[in-house]
Amino acid sequence: MKTTAIAFLISASAFAAVPVIDANSVSVKQDGSRTVVISYKLEPASAGDTEPAIITADILTNGVSVGGGNLWTLSGDVNRIVTQGDRKILWQPNEEKMPEFSLPAAQVTAKITAWSTNSPPNYWVIDLRTSDSMKDRLADRYYPNAEQIPLTVTNNIYKTERLVFRRIPAKGVTWRQGDTNDPTKRSLYRYVTFSYDYWIGVYEFTVGQFNRLRPSTWGSVTDESEAFPRRNTFGNWRGDPNGSSEYNWPSNGHDKVAGIIGNGIRPKLGGVMVDIATAAEWEYACRAGSSTKYCNGDTKADLDKVAWYVENSGGVYHDVGTKLPNAWGVYDMHGNCWEWTLDKSSKRTSEPVWDPTGPMQDEADTGNTGNYKNKCMGAYGGRAWPDQYVHGCGAEDCTSAANRGLLTGEGTTCTIRLVIPLQ
Repeated sequence: MKTTAIAFLISASAFAAVPVIDANSVSVKQDGSRTVVISYKLEPASAGDTEPAIITADILTNGVSVGGGNLWTLSGDVNRIVTQGDRKILWQPNEEKMPEFSLPAAQVTAKITAWSTNSPPNYWVIDLRTSDSMKDRLADRYYPNAEQIPLTVTNNIYKTERLVFRRIPAKGVTWRQGDTNDPTKRSLYRYVTFSYDYWIGVYEFTVGQFNRLRPSTWGSVTDESEAFPRRNTFGNWRGDPNGSSEYNWPSNGHDKVAGIIGNGIRPKLGGVMVDIATAAEWEYACRAGSSTKYCNGDTKADLDKVAWYVENSGGVYHDVGTKLPNAWGVYDMHGNCWEWTLDKSSKRTSEPVWDPTGPMQDEADTGNTGNYKNKCMGAYGGRAWPDQYVHGCGAEDCTSAANRGLLTGEGTTCTIRLVIPLQ
């Protein structure tokens, strides 16, 4: 059996030395069945380093990738955090697309990528069925693109039994936030620069995810689709930020969190510091590099492709991920359900800003009808419950820059989208 040498890539990290693939150790063999065994050795970047790496792989036949859908059967030491040493990957070629697969004829090669755990691939998948024992993160899976996620990212398991995060390339980027047409001055154009990348949920947080990560004192939701966005007040999600509360943002950063996030989601994820997005994080991820009214254009026809809103929703919520995603593969950033953000709703200036946080919760809120409001981004379809009509949002309420203020004890029709800063 012929052994084929492989190419490999290394993603540099400013925080940790990235282990390297020993090119001489790599082999690609067929074991007498359809199974292909890829062997490699992960070595330290320099003597004494013990850092693990995240390993991803691509399979090529005659120098061309077999495609993400043919990589769903990869198993072993791949798409996860791998410690140093001799490692193996198993691959089962797709029988429908490669019915007479054999290694010599196909000239199979593999491209293995070693990523720093501080500079990971684009997609991070957490299996909520094993969340209570996931403190070491070894059960997590990582993928360089959505096509390699088994069964496709729109499969219902990723909306209910998994959490899927997309890495947002924000570090060092200066972009224009807001809308010049906002008379309230809560969405004034300003230039924003981030000092970090961050993870954001591909979907709005759903009923199914809530049922698996809720605090023990909260009952599960059984009367709605598990792929519906789960809705609640800001205080119930994160802890009441009003007045002198210890859960104020930004005075306590991401550390002081109560509610569903602090008492349920974080502990069951082994302490992963998930939180609600800031308004700037939300809008940047929504725009996905665009400067148009919506993430994909300026017209209602464009909005119809990516959003459920009052003109096409039928007055009800919809399962997440049933419209098209934006350019970064994030769904429902327009429409379906309002989303809380960390910022207090307040007028802002057009001055450039780094890593914006908004005003402290206990600062005066001139110009609002009430104090201690938090922004609620996006828009929803029009009904909170089948028999209760609530304000439906038109196209102008669904722009990338749209935001409204709601009291933190209100907004039971608002959901959240989980974010994790990469710092």
